[in-house]
Amino acid sequence: MLSPWAMNFRRWKKSIAWWAFARRDLMEAALVHATSEMELAELRELGARQPIAMIPNGVEPLPLTEADAAPPSRPYVLFLSRVHRKKGIQELLEAWGGLAPQGWDLVIAGPDEEGILAKAKLQTGVRYIGSVEGEPKHRLLQQASLFVLPTYSENFGVVVAESLMAGVPVITTHGAPWRCLQTERCGWWIPMQPDVLRDTLHSAMRTPPDELRAMGLRGRAYVEQQFSWPEIARQMIDVYEWVLGGGPPPACVSTD
Repeated sequence: MLSPWAMNFRRWKKSIAWWAFARRDLMEAALVHATSEMELAELRELGARQPIAMIPNGVEPLPLTEADAAPPSRPYVLFLSRVHRKKGIQELLEAWGGLAPQGWDLVIAGPDEEGILAKAKLQTGVRYIGSVEGEPKHRLLQQASLFVLPTYSENFGVVVAESLMAGVPVITTHGAPWRCLQTERCGWWIPMQPDVLRDTLHSAMRTPPDELRAMGLRGRAYVEQQFSWPEIARQMIDVYEWVLGGGPPPACVSTD
């Protein structure tokens, strides 16, 4: 909520809240929890000088799709998030319209908070299915060929981790702290520009299925290693014990 994009969205209301109480609450905290290096840097830019613990969110294990499970009739790119201008939904629809890909669908899932899709005329191949949870959500993730989140701002983006856990390569933007998609070769991390998004979607959908599968497996292995709940819980316990008892800070705590 304190990222530059978020602070500039409905800026006057947030400015009142910031100067009335939110700034004081932040500055007086003994410690702040950030979920990514990007969020930590944004907090420092705002003037937070206290220790900051950088501990990511976790993600629940998710079994891979069984080899004999019935595949969808057509491959699809999945957008699963709040349907909100912050999430780049309008830019995604623009990019998809510029491609008009044959043989692929774009499936959009999530609450339409601003009525964007209710007002839009969706082009052929675009399906909006509303909010999904539980087993239908897991199945939707597992059967996707690609996941896309062209967001302007995320502190973490847990749905990216969930997609990787499902073995699905991800396309997301520099508004989300997922540079590892490049370094771990499990997706695309791109500028938030409609033409770049369009070209990346085009390239990704032309990637052979076996290569997409290999990317997804690399992403799953990375998430299993980095975002397991037992490891995150251990780090949180270390941080609370340090705040209460003192001594040298845990490795996940930044003090400068």
